Amino acid sequence: MNIWKWLSIILIVLNIGFFVWLYSALSGTYDDKPEAGDSHGEAQGLQIILPNATVETFINDALRTSGSDNITVDISTEEITLHSVNQIFGASVNTVFNIEPDIESDNIIFHISNIDIGSLPLSQDALYTVITRAAELPEGVSFSEDTKALVIDPSLFEEDLPEGIQIETIDYGSDAWYFSIER
Repeated sequence: MNIWKWLSIILIVLNIGFFVWLYSALSGTYDDKPEAGDSHGEAQGLQIILPNATVETFINDALRTSGSDNITVDISTEEITLHSVNQIFGASVNTVFNIEPDIESDNIIFHISNIDIGSLPLSQDALYTVITRAAELPEGVSFSEDTKALVIDPSLFEEDLPEGIQIETIDYGSDAWYFSIER
């Protein structure tokens, strides 16, 4: 009876030893940095390509989180449209912007190509002036003072995105938004 006890203990020790060896063999460190000139010309990070629908959901969720329930963004391969419903003198007024995205110095710039505020028959410049004075935008979103553009600070998305993710290129016509993740 005593021999079975010792054989069982030896078998358990061998199993534990095997699993320790297996764990150490399979778990490696991935913090190694390539040697200088070993990157083969590639960027130091990963590139992620997201479709328009995913970016649209992400932007709308970020706007909703920041307290802008009346603003939505629609992204298709033809255009990007920003819709807003505001109460002006007790009346509900629909505002529609056709926008063209661009990236300038880490800000996302949406150049406004067409503004429609409740079908008012005013020039685009007059409508832009009206909307910049009357609009209450969430923190991180502002109108440009130089051009007809909506400027979005990437810090608006810091709560939703991990650190190190940056938008590189926007090609909504091809259903692709390019992001990079820095190591």
